[in-house]
Amino acid sequence: MTGILIAIEGNDGAGKTSLCSKLVDYFNKGEIQARNIKFNMSEVTLDAIKKGKEKKYSPALNHYLHLSSLIDQVDTYASEELQKGSIVVCDRYAYTLIARGLARGLNQTVLEKSVSILPKPDLTFLLDISPERGLERRKLKENEPLTYWEAGVDITKNTKYEESFLTFQGDVRRNFLNYRNDPNFFVIDADDSFETVFNNVISKVKDKLK
Repeated sequence: MTGILIAIEGNDGAGKTSLCSKLVDYFNKGEIQARNIKFNMSEVTLDAIKKGKEKKYSPALNHYLHLSSLIDQVDTYASEELQKGSIVVCDRYAYTLIARGLARGLNQTVLEKSVSILPKPDLTFLLDISPERGLERRKLKENEPLTYWEAGVDITKNTKYEESFLTFQGDVRRNFLNYRNDPNFFVIDADDSFETVFNNVISKVKDKLK
């Protein structure tokens, strides 16, 4: 049995990380093993991404470092797990690279060609939420203030982070939705309860497993 590669996409505040964790826990309690891959957590690129953020790297370098992070994790973990029949859940994947890259002014053709090196996910779930609602949720993390990068200050040049967040995340959301007709791409209303979102995703994954 070949495994399933699942991509969880969406703008900030949509609940991607929480959903990924619950999906992996759910499947690991059953007969199918699952593993989570996180967008920027490759050991090879982690330090470079941190230094790039400190030095305010260019949109292109931002893109290619995060792409390299995914390539490394796919090569190191995902390919083997998929061959064993496991489920691999990606906390952000190729569409995030495209949506954010477009919002930062990169060329769409170049972006799409660059991410084609990654294996295509069997299922992609876009957790769709308005920037306003995403900001409300994000502000609930009292000990984690908005960052320069998630607010897109590098592009908007607006140092009022909340205003910048709404502008940048709005652009990112529109870019995601432009791909909603792609094969195996499902838009999930992330403003629903977490339980509803989880059940909607699990239902489609089980259909794929049949």
